[in-house]
Amino acid sequence: MRCSRNGRRAKKAFRVLATTSAQRGLLQTVLQLAGGLAKVGTPGLIVGQLIGQWGGLVQVGRKSWLADSDKFRGISIQTLSDAARRFRRYPLFTLPGAMVSAVDANIAPLLIAHFFGSGVTGYFALGERLVSIPFSLIGASTQKVFYPAAAAAKHRGELAAETAQMYGHLLKIVLPVVLVLAACAPELFSVLMGQRWREAGVYMQWLSLRACFVMIVFPLTPLIFVLDKQAIGTLFSALQLAVRVGAVYAGSRYQDARLAVALLGVGTGLLWLGYLFYLLAISGNRVSTALTKLLSETLIATAIVVPILAVKFLHATDFLVTLTAGVTGLVGAGVIFRRLGARGAGSSAAH
Repeated sequence: MRCSRNGRRAKKAFRVLATTSAQRGLLQTVLQLAGGLAKVGTPGLIVGQLIGQWGGLVQVGRKSWLADSDKFRGISIQTLSDAARRFRRYPLFTLPGAMVSAVDANIAPLLIAHFFGSGVTGYFALGERLVSIPFSLIGASTQKVFYPAAAAAKHRGELAAETAQMYGHLLKIVLPVVLVLAACAPELFSVLMGQRWREAGVYMQWLSLRACFVMIVFPLTPLIFVLDKQAIGTLFSALQLAVRVGAVYAGSRYQDARLAVALLGVGTGLLWLGYLFYLLAISGNRVSTALTKLLSETLIATAIVVPILAVKFLHATDFLVTLTAGVTGLVGAGVIFRRLGARGAGSSAAH
């Protein structure tokens, strides 16, 4: 009976985390885009970031206090000291990793601005921002759900199955979303923002490979904490920083901004792919099985975007391509929900 109550509380907590994270990501992105359209500039980006971050923190903190206020009152200096000793590996490895990640997240726009000027930087920043919208709605919220689920699964000896299930769900969601956006990005920018912003869509296409694997891998990164592999996370952040710097520098040597963005997107995308296979391997899954699953889901996602590719092959107008992408996106959403629903029904029947 107690296990049942704990399970219900855990599921309720997962829903709170997922809902809060999705709302925070959407609010943050909407505020920053609104600030950009209103030409507020840097203050608009900062305010949107702060409101999104602090709004989610306050909401989770309030609900946590209401649900577990008795546990918070029982915290003492001794319990905090014991916890610090037990989990000392977290700050020892994750703090340097977080610092490297912070540099990594901001270094590319700064280097692009230095080598190619503000115009190219604007295209790059807008393309990267729109690519990050699905990440805010999918990756960040899913990670918060997977973390406690993975920790519990490890204790039950079911970590491999839990990870494989999450990996399968992410493939079904992420691949169609990214491929639809990548297929129509230049035309979408041209229709919504004007012909001169078409280049931002080209940059978005090159960044889509990285965006795809970030959205698949990021929710699974709690595995390095669950399995005490924090040093690998720090090493990965350092490698990604090196690839970013190298890509932009290589493009600058040829004075080719597209080459810089292409090398950045493909290079970091392949790096995230390698990280994905590493995480799946340490969780107890076979890399060959994961690769087969990735290829099969890629074929299904490619079939969804065939209408967009067809109208582009016929040299249709940007508006027609965008319209086709909108319809295809709706159809793709229906396919995603249907497949996820069928999977959930099958799992329920099995239990």
